Amino acid sequence: MAWVEQRGMKFHVRLRMTDGTVTTHDLRADAVIRAKEIDVEVARDTFIDPRGGRIPLAEWVPIWESTHQASPATWAAYRSHLRLHILPTPGPLPLVDIRRQHIKTLAVALGPLCRRRLDTERCR
Repeated sequence: MAWVEQRGMKFHVRLRMTDGTVTTHDLRADAVIRAKEIDVEVARDTFIDPRGGRIPLAEWVPIWESTHQASPATWAAYRSHLRLHILPTPGPLPLVDIRRQHIKTLAVALGPLCRRRLDTERCR
């Protein structure tokens, strides 16, 4: 169950986890609403720990690989794409920091590669 604590001029929404702090709000009313939202999310088993997105993409890929099923040929293609195109640019970024602009930049950089394959429809 989440609860609200005042710390100086801010209000913390706390949840009993390793560090306890989930969010900080300027207004008590906002903190109370977020605490209730967290309780509902926990009850519905839909609560996502906001700290989970702080993992860099490069560290998340092995976690994804361990749960993703694909044929050996598909894995070879995935690993090649990751090694050559994806991980060099946004790889060090935490998942929560990857924005639309990062993906657009990657798509523009891959544009010439995709244009050569348009007849096979692989890059659409």
